[in-house]
Amino acid sequence: MTGLEIFPITSFTQDMLRRFDCDNGLNSDPSVVSEYRDINYFLRERAHTFDSANLAKTFVMSYHSELVGFFTTTVGLTSLKRLYRKRKQVMFGGVSLYPTVDIVYFAIDRSYQGMGIGKIMMAALMRLIVENVVTHTGVTLLTVQALEVAAPFYQDVFAFEAHDSRNLHGKQNLALTITEVQRILEN
Repeated sequence: MTGLEIFPITSFTQDMLRRFDCDNGLNSDPSVVSEYRDINYFLRERAHTFDSANLAKTFVMSYHSELVGFFTTTVGLTSLKRLYRKRKQVMFGGVSLYPTVDIVYFAIDRSYQGMGIGKIMMAALMRLIVENVVTHTGVTLLTVQALEVAAPFYQDVFAFEAHDSRNLHGKQNLALTITEVQRILEN
């Protein structure tokens, strides 16, 4: 889809963000609906503040100047299950916490869902991380706490895998190693 562009959130005013809505109305589970409401609220009311305070960075994807999606990232540390470390060959003696780039929010406006924009936006996010983060600091994983309804997108399309056994509030802790991210971008 041509015409898609990524911008820092500072390129969009609060008024432009208020039209965003990721709830497509297909899920009646109250906890999922509440999560969608929280995602919308964050973008509309909190993302600019988090960005200016360097708590998290949000980027928006636009299509001919219309907001179609956004993602928010931050950095963190995580522990990894031994089996995951062994399978992914992330084994360093004496290291118990691994540096991560965490996808805090990743959402597509309901008017644009199902059009492949999420795949394009994830590839853009990965490219930003490889080109602007990995080259300047140590990072082992790209992680996301995925809603159960969104987990198949991360797992089936991008091969994210569970990296620990916790499942917080109906979310799955998923990860890709940076090596895997780089391989995805090469294809």
